[in-house]
Amino acid sequence: MRNKALKMRKIVMLCASFILITFLFLSPAFSQTMQNAANHIKSAQDLSIWFGNEFRYETEMPDRWQTAEETLKLKTGDCEDFAILSKEILGRKGINGDIVVVKFKGVNQSHAIFIFKDGEFFNFISNQKLVQTKSKTLIGAIQDQFPDWEKVTFTSSKKEVIKTVLRNNHSGSAQLESDVASFSR
Repeated sequence: MRNKALKMRKIVMLCASFILITFLFLSPAFSQTMQNAANHIKSAQDLSIWFGNEFRYETEMPDRWQTAEETLKLKTGDCEDFAILSKEILGRKGINGDIVVVKFKGVNQSHAIFIFKDGEFFNFISNQKLVQTKSKTLIGAIQDQFPDWEKVTFTSSKKEVIKTVLRNNHSGSAQLESDVASFSR
């Protein structure tokens, strides 16, 4: 008899916990909005710390580009999901930049980042981390961090290609810089 009462009590507690958790996640008062998140972030460094503490890196197969809202709600994503969310939140803080997909030489692999100018240097969010460079040029920042890059594609958060720059098509870095200059904010 006592075991039945304990089992029943556990079931009641589990049901109550489930109802409370469901309420918290579905209630607008408890859900985190993009604006609420942006209000708590003061800098790219704050964003990086928040990503590290609150989010989990997880690759999807097949790859799917989540919206900023989906990544915020799920608290999980991969490189382009963090780039998209970075653009949204930092954009609300007046930090403008671009989502850039870097394709690497010799492998069928690429990596998405959110790149922006901070003072005179270009920095970027790569996955959940802030990468601070000492480069005054966008392509220099990419070259320093990804020396084996083959192609750089500027894209929208909806995966629409804005501009692609191929490394092999350029004899010098000055030409390459002029190709990407319009995207340097």
